[in-house]
Amino acid sequence: EMAFAIIDPYQGHGIGSTLLKHLIAMARSAGLRKLTADVLPENEAMLRLFKGNGFRLHRTPGAEVKVEFELDAASPPVTPQ
Repeated sequence: EMAFAIIDPYQGHGIGSTLLKHLIAMARSAGLRKLTADVLPENEAMLRLFKGNGFRLHRTPGAEVKVEFELDAASPPVTPQ
């Protein structure tokens, strides 16, 4: 299960987005082709973060949500801010 733990005073300031963009950049640099993760269905903030950054969400009733992001050459480059 994947989640970012950001303490309350710092939530909503783009830290999760920055962490995810760094993760994507590192995966591309390592030559990976796809990122996948499982997210608890009640973790709506994390699911919004993934969806907002181009991840596909695959929901199965009563199970974790599988998220996927293709890292091929056709996908737009993500530059950490």
